[in-house]
Amino acid sequence: MGNNYFDIRGVVEGFYGFFYTPMERMNLIQFLGKTGYNAYFYAPKNDRYHRIRWREPYPIKDIEIFEKTILVAKQNRIKFCYCISPGTSICYSSERDFEFIAEKFLAFYKLGVRDFSLLLDDITPEFSFEEDYLRYPSYADAHADLCNRVFTWLKKLDNEVQLSMCPTDYAGSEPFSPYIFELGQKLHLDIMIMYTGTQVCSKEISAVDARRFGEAIARKPLIWDNYPVNDGGMDVEIHIGPIRGRSDDLYRHVAGILVNPMNQAESSKVALATYGNYFVNPMEYDPDVAWQSALMDVAGTDFAEDLQLIAENALRSCLGTPEAKKLEQLTKNAILSIQNGSSALTDPDVIALEQYLDRIADASYRIVNDCPNTALRNELLPWLEKLENWVSIGKNTILALRVEENGSDHQKILPEIHYTLKAIHKNSKRIMGESLLPFSELVLDKYETR
Repeated sequence: MGNNYFDIRGVVEGFYGFFYTPMERMNLIQFLGKTGYNAYFYAPKNDRYHRIRWREPYPIKDIEIFEKTILVAKQNRIKFCYCISPGTSICYSSERDFEFIAEKFLAFYKLGVRDFSLLLDDITPEFSFEEDYLRYPSYADAHADLCNRVFTWLKKLDNEVQLSMCPTDYAGSEPFSPYIFELGQKLHLDIMIMYTGTQVCSKEISAVDARRFGEAIARKPLIWDNYPVNDGGMDVEIHIGPIRGRSDDLYRHVAGILVNPMNQAESSKVALATYGNYFVNPMEYDPDVAWQSALMDVAGTDFAEDLQLIAENALRSCLGTPEAKKLEQLTKNAILSIQNGSSALTDPDVIALEQYLDRIADASYRIVNDCPNTALRNELLPWLEKLENWVSIGKNTILALRVEENGSDHQKILPEIHYTLKAIHKNSKRIMGESLLPFSELVLDKYETR
């Protein structure tokens, strides 16, 4: 799938936490090859040989796996970029530390890699060694020096090799830091610099943001987009909504885009597929249309609607999309109707909420028990468990209202609501918001105070 909008259309496996298994990574690369991508940046923070123990060579068994992965990338027309993150412990002025980086890069060059990156993000902006204080007038000077030396070494090795870097200040808006201006001034112009937008996880990335950062670094930035990633404090969320808020003219001001996926490789494919759609023609990109196509790509035609029912109740993310818009509205309507004295047996708002909850329960059941994409099913299970508890809360609340209207004993139902609420509070995953909570409290307050 070709287009002329973005030269680099990549994924950066750049999250914290458990990173992908080799099979997950190779499967994802194959998916990317069919979805408009052309690059894969390998940079999982918890790969010890990438970050914490970056000086150490990879074991032979790991090198053999990388060799297979790089071959799969080549077969799918995906450039494999190896990234190293030495900033936690490097001595910038040390020739030996430079050699450690060169040795690591050379090992991957021998496997066929021609794209490399130095990641100097998420580190304390101060030197760890006295020698660096003596040699460099600033932190930016040290970063530019290291990157330029690595770039010179790579170009002597092979003039076709490319280098990018992630600065320590990789997010923000004007006025940018002195570090950014100095880095842009001193870094070789052929070394790409990454930028995540005005925030680490940006609700929007505009052409204006990219252009202004580009002016500060004296080149077009390479966007590192932190959606749909869900590491750190976002691990309670599952980001299976479409990409939104990226300008239709962003391509004019960037060197390319790298998308940081979730720890869940299969579930990430939904958002990644929508980004692939954006790459093809950003000016005509429609997130909702792209989403429908992506859901079918990942779940299959028979289960796309089921996945959408789950996904539309899990839209909390940096993009600022309402978390569970339809459920929230239906629940508000039902609460208002009950408060106004309507019958839970016949009120259309209560019935509409009940029917929607039934559809969600059916969708969850089908994904868990029938969906052939077992990788997707297994990743979603922690969220589906909570989802089904919320459905139980809603259904039992309606049941308690109806039982009371019929003059029957509702006391057996109330303990079940309490029990399920405890299970919900124990499960930290985020899905369906909390709109059903006031609905259940309405019933508990109404009947337990008698």
